[in-house]
Amino acid sequence: MKRRSIPHIEVALTANADLRAAVRAALPNETGGILLGWRTASGLFVGQAAEVPDPDATTHRYERNFASAKEMLQAALANQPSDSLLGYVGEWHSHPAPVAASNADLRWIRHLARDLGGPIALVIASLTADTWRLSGTLAGRFRTQTTVIKDQT
Repeated sequence: MKRRSIPHIEVALTANADLRAAVRAALPNETGGILLGWRTASGLFVGQAAEVPDPDATTHRYERNFASAKEMLQAALANQPSDSLLGYVGEWHSHPAPVAASNADLRWIRHLARDLGGPIALVIASLTADTWRLSGTLAGRFRTQTTVIKDQT
């Protein structure tokens, strides 16, 4: 019997560094934004992570501004060649402690996946006492699955 591999989210080193810098700069508050990349046979590849600041973020709340996110996405894609695979692949935000996505986070990503036809990623980033952690969820039109984050190392 052929064993099915678990879909994963692969994060480029530059995207990982951008996430870490944004999280560190926002501490002790949460921050977040959008993920750019492409779909692969084994999941999603994240090539870029763009921060969409929330001036009202707290240690336990981040809300993405839709207009700012749309502008950032359009700017990121504006100079791409017509055959570029780069596009929106999901959302990210930070938690002040190394905890997985909340129920509210999962409802949000399922809602987005249904609207967009999925699959999309939700990456939760945390940085505490110099411990860096990424956790991921892949959402499709009808299901959500915790998944493995792979760094390009």
